[in-house]
Amino acid sequence: MYAYRQIGDALEVLCNAPGCGHSYAEIFCDRLLIYDYHYNREHMTVIYPAAVPAS
Repeated sequence: MYAYRQIGDALEVLCNAPGCGHSYAEIFCDRLLIYDYHYNREHMTVIYPAAVPAS
């Protein structure tokens, strides 16, 4: 399951498993940050929306 909380301009997505609460994504109006935890290290991926060509 998921839990959410507002932090400034971001919506933080949390793990809702008992005893966890690990943050694994933050949603902003212009980007999405995804956190991955493996090999005892945390890594972050930033996804920006595709640029829209000017008309």
